[in-house]
Amino acid sequence: MIKIYKLIRAQKITIAGSMLLTLLTLAVFSCGSDSGGGDSGSSSDTTTTTTTASPSATSHNQGLDCLYCHVTVFTTGSKQLLIGGTVFKSINVSDIDNVTNTCNASINVQFLDSSRNVVYDSLNYIDTISSVDNGTGNIFILSRKLSTLTGEYYMRLVTSDNTTIAQSSNRHTFTDAYGSSNPTDLFNRYSCNACHTANPQGGAHGYLYPNVNSSKCY
Repeated sequence: MIKIYKLIRAQKITIAGSMLLTLLTLAVFSCGSDSGGGDSGSSSDTTTTTTTASPSATSHNQGLDCLYCHVTVFTTGSKQLLIGGTVFKSINVSDIDNVTNTCNASINVQFLDSSRNVVYDSLNYIDTISSVDNGTGNIFILSRKLSTLTGEYYMRLVTSDNTTIAQSSNRHTFTDAYGSSNPTDLFNRYSCNACHTANPQGGAHGYLYPNVNSSKCY
């Protein structure tokens, strides 16, 4: 009887140990890994108004007013944006939540003076520390990389090989800062998606799209 008891007890310990090992394994894999390096922001935490060249399409509130969250909600800190918007493949988008409708390319935004000379280029304000995913087609500059922007500029979108894919016909005015009470303010055009929508405002024709060369958007 003693031998049988010891055998049963040993079997129970072995089974319990196996179950504990299984639970620990599941816990490790269910937690996953944290990419770290920044905040989720337009999730926005790379200032470049760019996405990685040839990335897989990813979602992050494309087509919405980026600065509504990244100024009014995130009032300070690493998630705050100076400008932000989304570049789609077409001026007419039936579903902004479908990431395949966004321009899946590496895009920089340039601010041009009246003579079409580049004054600001988002390429010069890239956050090399951040490693988060900011959503395919989303373009922006973090305010911690460029704190202020004023003046009147033509807007140009270029790809990483310096191919122009879009350019505005009118200059955009930047006077003070984004205001959530009037995001379509013509004197403060910091949030592209506020005007570039299905119901465009402020002289926009629709969603932000490559009106010069669409071949780079795939």
